[in-house]
Amino acid sequence: MEPVRKLIDIIGSLASFDDELTIYATEPWTENSNALVALEPEEGGLPPEVANADMKYFLEIFTANEVVEGFLMYEN
Repeated sequence: MEPVRKLIDIIGSLASFDDELTIYATEPWTENSNALVALEPEEGGLPPEVANADMKYFLEIFTANEVVEGFLMYEN
């Protein structure tokens, strides 16, 4: 399991995560929200460490990468 980090730190290091992982974060979602990156259980729902930390689903890593790539393409 990854350690709890700030959401902004996870977003800043998206390339270091496997595309099959998911970001979970505490609400309200801000750059300073506590967040975890974990594998979504095959049966769905939240991983136990996420539920215990009172976090919610935020975004899959592969989707977050696509969003960032879209912003970068728009800038150019």
